[in-house]
Amino acid sequence: MKHISRNTLLRLILTFALTGLMAGMITDIQARFSTQLRGSISSYPHTFFIAVVFLLVFTLAILAQTWFPERLGRMRHWRARLRWTRWVLILLIGLLVNWFFLYSPWSDVFKGVYLRGSIYLAALGMMSWLTVRSSESSFEWMGFLAATILLGSTFAFEQAFQYVSSYPFSQFWSEGNRLWDYSMFYGRWLYIYPADQPIRVYLERGRQSLWGLPFLIPGVTILAVRLWSALVFTVPYMFLGWFSFRHQKGQLAAWLMLGLWTFLFLNQGPIYSTLVLAAILVMATRKMRLVPAILLIFLAGYYARFSRLTWMFAPGLWAGMMAFLEAGSESSNAGAYVCVVRRLFGRNTRLMRFLENPDNFLRTQQWMRAILLGISGLMGGYIVPVLLNSVKFMRGILPTSSFVLSVQSIDYMVDWQPLLWERLWPSTTYPTGVALGLLLAAGPLVILLGYLVLRRTWRLDRWQIVAILGVQTAFLVVGVIASVKIGGGSNLHNLDMFLIGLVCLAAIDWEAGGWELVNRPEKNPIWVSLLVVWVVLYPAMQGVLSAAAVDTKGRDQADQAMKNIINEVEIAKTKGEVLFIDQRQLLTFGYIKGVPLVPEYEKKYMMDLAMANNANYFAKFYTDLSKHRFSLIISEVLQTYVQGEASIFGYENDAWVKWVSNPVLCYYYPIQTYEFANVQILSPRSAPLNDSNIKCPVVVN
Repeated sequence: MKHISRNTLLRLILTFALTGLMAGMITDIQARFSTQLRGSISSYPHTFFIAVVFLLVFTLAILAQTWFPERLGRMRHWRARLRWTRWVLILLIGLLVNWFFLYSPWSDVFKGVYLRGSIYLAALGMMSWLTVRSSESSFEWMGFLAATILLGSTFAFEQAFQYVSSYPFSQFWSEGNRLWDYSMFYGRWLYIYPADQPIRVYLERGRQSLWGLPFLIPGVTILAVRLWSALVFTVPYMFLGWFSFRHQKGQLAAWLMLGLWTFLFLNQGPIYSTLVLAAILVMATRKMRLVPAILLIFLAGYYARFSRLTWMFAPGLWAGMMAFLEAGSESSNAGAYVCVVRRLFGRNTRLMRFLENPDNFLRTQQWMRAILLGISGLMGGYIVPVLLNSVKFMRGILPTSSFVLSVQSIDYMVDWQPLLWERLWPSTTYPTGVALGLLLAAGPLVILLGYLVLRRTWRLDRWQIVAILGVQTAFLVVGVIASVKIGGGSNLHNLDMFLIGLVCLAAIDWEAGGWELVNRPEKNPIWVSLLVVWVVLYPAMQGVLSAAAVDTKGRDQADQAMKNIINEVEIAKTKGEVLFIDQRQLLTFGYIKGVPLVPEYEKKYMMDLAMANNANYFAKFYTDLSKHRFSLIISEVLQTYVQGEASIFGYENDAWVKWVSNPVLCYYYPIQTYEFANVQILSPRSAPLNDSNIKCPVVVN
């Protein structure tokens, strides 16, 4: 009787929740079609009737499953006969529902939060239902988690490919010039510029060498480069998961899901794939023999250093932490460690007697592996690049580094640009704020890891706990400081080392018993099961309620705009230099030909120096503007109004207005503006602008 009452109570709660959801869906439909429903019913748009039919079918399906599940027995028997084809249907549902919102015009019809949420809930329900093998039950715990991961993965993957097109102009703020950056490593020959003169590219060598690989193909198109970029921003995440969580016999499906979960978890940053590749090299060394592991960690450190300066120590710290946490090493490694001990300490009989104890030997082996791998990461990420910089003939062969770690260098990096600590909290730039955003994204996983340690499922001694806290705290501090620097704070991508560190810990914990926490919810307190759901559901649902198809209205105008720009450039290049502050991809892919490159005044680099208030750099720029060095300037649409923090990236906008927009408009005027593409063409003024709202810079000749 008690069991029946509980089921009835659950059914009533679900029905009550469904009623609230229906009310929200009706509100969304009314808001969407309010202006179109004032006439007769015959004039109602067909999209209105489709929305209403979905609402009714969705409601009846949930009510039937809630109150009359026995009536659906025939459908469960049909499902059991599908066998492996169930997974094909599951993937198709995920792909189709996400295509519906990311690529079709219907996303504008179903844009209400309740209406869209209901569609995703329906898709998740169908996918979860199809994961179940048994004909006796409708839903299972692991099936729900797997369906959530698949739905979120298909969304994140399809979203990454939204901007893969042949559209010639930039599709977001820095995209076009980033494509120019990528071309420089392998495709400098594409530009008219003296071969013996260096070109400053505001992008690290690691990212250039990875994203620039398509430029090894002669005549590569902008479509192909964008396709490669989308692949680079997705596939490595999955491989990191598959390298981190080792494949257990008979657990292929779980292993595949863990790789996809890693993709979703890191996509919350998102995290640059160059650091992900370095992490893959680190994770590949788990249970590997000592010597090849040292070589891989060295390579990971070297690659990370030339992908971003702040990453130089990450591979060594990850490797050292993981080696220290591992429960032991393979017996095949023992000889290597004994050899190292003998070389360091000779044939010290007391030490050798100490090592005869298996527990002592295991702990010493653990410490030595952690130290040696950590040192190899330090060598690759810092020491060797600095040493190579002192050898002149190596500078042009391998990437080197003149950076020397010191208190002064750290102070300089921190003070280089203003720190906006208010971005830790909710703002227009990042609605949740960095602190709350990180808490929502990673907090539940941290709590679960801590719970397993306290419950002794994951057995760690105090030194191992100190290692985890020390490494992760260092990553957290660096990430927070980088996030609140001006130009940051709009997402969690600067917490990259910390988030990857959590994946490393989750992988070790999974093998130590964490899999039971996920696989056997009946043994957990209810709050633990809710946290497991959050760890899967929250990253899977990132952006789904606000997703929209890319606006292609302006693309019909792109051809005419390109013809106009080409005509202006053809006339201007006979009179002087043409400066592409923005839209440099037009040179990269040959949309505009025969124009020598002017590399020094580039949008992203100028923005960085504007945020740093670097007057010395801009003094020469202002002199060039006042002397009309450029016969034509291609830029984004220049605005002159100050926004403040009330607007998204308001401080950054104000720095750009002060150091770039106002000075350019003082000496140049727009002759063509294409708002749909955010492109503006400017020509020299006959005299400086006389406007009380724009203060012309002081030019020192």
